[in-house]
Amino acid sequence: MQISPASLRSVKTSGAIRIVANERVLDAAERDEAEDKRNQKLLLRGQLLSWLGDAMQPVAVAVAILLNDGSATEVGLATSAFGAGRLIATLFGGVLADRMRPQSLMIGSDLARTLLTLGILWCFLSPGRIGVALVLLFLHGGVGGVFLPALSVLKVRVTTADTRLSFNSSVAGVKTAASFAGPVLGGGLAALSEPAVVLGVNAATFVISAVSIRLMRAETSPSGKSGTFLRDFADGAKLVARRRWLLICMLCTMVHSLAFGVAITLMQVGGIEEHGSFGLGWIVGAQGVGSFIGVQISKKLTVERPMIIAWCASLTIPLCVLAFLGGIPLPVVLVLVAAGLLGAGVHSVLYESTLQNNIPAEEIGRVASWDYVVSLATLPVGTAIAGSLIDGIGFQCLVIACTVTFAVSSLLPLAFRRVREVTAHGPESD
Repeated sequence: MQISPASLRSVKTSGAIRIVANERVLDAAERDEAEDKRNQKLLLRGQLLSWLGDAMQPVAVAVAILLNDGSATEVGLATSAFGAGRLIATLFGGVLADRMRPQSLMIGSDLARTLLTLGILWCFLSPGRIGVALVLLFLHGGVGGVFLPALSVLKVRVTTADTRLSFNSSVAGVKTAASFAGPVLGGGLAALSEPAVVLGVNAATFVISAVSIRLMRAETSPSGKSGTFLRDFADGAKLVARRRWLLICMLCTMVHSLAFGVAITLMQVGGIEEHGSFGLGWIVGAQGVGSFIGVQISKKLTVERPMIIAWCASLTIPLCVLAFLGGIPLPVVLVLVAAGLLGAGVHSVLYESTLQNNIPAEEIGRVASWDYVVSLATLPVGTAIAGSLIDGIGFQCLVIACTVTFAVSSLLPLAFRRVREVTAHGPESD
């Protein structure tokens, strides 16, 4: 069979067209990947400074209250006002994050927190303004609650299913480092100067965060929802309820958070009684090291059923509490505490990445906000009742009870097939 010159030229032309088309597709993919990396770097750098400032602020507020002849009760009220504002506003923030551009919400939140932080600074320049400061702290927490779901949405938009786990690990590592370095820097800066300086630095970090987000070029158009705000708010709970695997995990995390709230007090009391304030400092440092190592390990994991690994990893958390049964040398305590938080770090990153990969982008803001609020609502309850439980049943009995609670709430999700079968990249199992 002979092929005519015209047919041969046609074949060559069509082949060349396909090659050019493939090269264009590859070029576009490479540009998208480079753009995602640029956006990720901007987000990480901005949030590092912002989280560092966030971690410095509670120390500055506590010192400022006490220097203005305030009481320990007022310090507790300041912490509670901030936390209450964050919990209440996060659910509404989830609706906004699904309806609007996440960058717009985050920039607005950062600028509002800049002004609120400066307002709190003004309150502590002279005594008698603690009431105003509490209101501003409540609003500050609320604006931060709007920021959180928008951040969850933006993290999904600047990653792919293949890069999400690695990026979430980087974000968690940065946040962990900031949460432990911030109080040290805040306390040192407040001691060398005054709390107002720390608050001023925190205000500046929000401006830097806003600028970093503004420089991002992620395509995050609003979803164009036409429903009412209240209907979308109610739908958020339905989006969670119809995903049985997620609901089970959230309820078990609630129990985890309650036990962890108790564990925080146990570690503080046991650390001071057994090893003194110097030993407690090392214990807090071990928590940071363990958590940081855990999130770095999670970056290297490649698993098809991440919830199995995540909940198995959380079985190490009881080691944090068992370390304070009494008579255990400080070096061993540090190893146990680090090992316990290592598992918590692995669990946190795997859980968040799985959530992002299994929830549609237009729903992630509301689902993430409900997950945040429901999962962590019991943490302050645990810290509040820990002292009474120690007085009621004794320190060592409470250590055992807390250990059992951690173990049961880690194993229980694995008893459900829907949880075990959730995949790393979707589709959802139910």
